[in-house]
Amino acid sequence: MRIAVAGTSGLAQLIAHYVREETSHQLVMLSRKAQPSLDARGYQVQVANYDDLNSLEHALAGIDIIISTVSGPSQLALIKAAVNAGVRRFAPAEFEGPPSLRQNNDPLDRGRASAMAYIDHYRSYFEATTVFVCGILYERFQPGGLAAARIGASTGVSQEGNYILDLRYMTAQVPAIKVYDLVAIARSVRGREFFAEPAVESSQTLRYQAALASTQAEQLRLHNLAATADGQHDFSDTNLNSYFPHIRMTRFRDWLTAAWAGVP
Repeated sequence: MRIAVAGTSGLAQLIAHYVREETSHQLVMLSRKAQPSLDARGYQVQVANYDDLNSLEHALAGIDIIISTVSGPSQLALIKAAVNAGVRRFAPAEFEGPPSLRQNNDPLDRGRASAMAYIDHYRSYFEATTVFVCGILYERFQPGGLAAARIGASTGVSQEGNYILDLRYMTAQVPAIKVYDLVAIARSVRGREFFAEPAVESSQTLRYQAALASTQAEQLRLHNLAATADGQHDFSDTNLNSYFPHIRMTRFRDWLTAAWAGVP
């Protein structure tokens, strides 16, 4: 099988790494520009113009599976080109909660609703489509946040401390009582108290704060917390191990302890 990973961000590189190291599939990474650093590491990089459907179709010639990490109009063009190029399977850039839980006119959409509508429209052209439901990536809570792994630049919560907990300065903004356990874990891992006792805030309160926020970055941060309060990252059908029983998940407490070991 030939697999194309669309994008070259940190997440795309992680996916590409494991495809290359743990499978026998052929791999190509799609990029808007040349990537000498990836070339030097032995990756095959195909330059593609997302504004030119012919360029995309050429880049996808012979590809069986696409895993997308691009969003917005670029992903819509990618879906169209995949259909025209006869790609058999497509996984859109979905790595959070179930798409069905998102609200209409979601301020965090980033074109994802349109992408899912495109996939639904073209479903008969694909053998299969897959959405990766991951909930909340642990890396949101690592030193440096998602940005340290070059993930989530457009999410509004990419920097350390943007989402729920700031473990370096021991502050928190808790969007739902069900995630309050994070506060207890943070206390235990860091071995200190919070600067002030975190209060639980409702999604309505958080959205009101977002409406008053003076910057887009703060609006996105608060909308992410409101989405968590509304349960948009929740899921119960945890089927990873039914497909891959050899994979063992690391408990959040253990991961957080290792991530912050030695950090003052």
